[in-house]
Amino acid sequence: VEATGDLPDCARRSWSTCDDLLAAAEQSSLAEF
Repeated sequence: VEATGDLPDCARRSWSTCDDLLAAAEQSSLAEF
């Protein structure tokens, strides 16, 4: 997710872990401000 911005094809999008990873990738960091 960090390198491509999306989950790999083998990942199950229905798992809550995938949701957590995608949400963390979308969240802004303090360094951006």
